[in-house]
Amino acid sequence: MVNEPPSRPTINAIMNKFEQTESVLDLDRSGRPVTVTDQSNLDEASEILTEQPQTSTRRMSLQLGISQTSVRRVHKSLGLKA
Repeated sequence: MVNEPPSRPTINAIMNKFEQTESVLDLDRSGRPVTVTDQSNLDEASEILTEQPQTSTRRMSLQLGISQTSVRRVHKSLGLKA
C-alpha cells in the first residue's frame, strides 16, 4: 500500500480549522455524557471481581445499581470477559 499525500481539500480544511481555533485538535463531541461507567464504578467492579471472580453480571448489576449492559461495558473496559 502506497501512502499518498493528503488531498487539497483535506489540507484546506486543516488550515481553516487552525485559523478559526488556533489548533488542529478535534473539538469535543456533542452527545450524552458517560456517567455509568465512570472511574468510581470501574473501581467498585474491579474490587468485586477481585474478591469474588465468579460474580455474575446480574448480581454485579444489582450490587452496583447499574444495568447488566453497563456491567458488560465495565468488564470490557477492564479487559475481562463476562
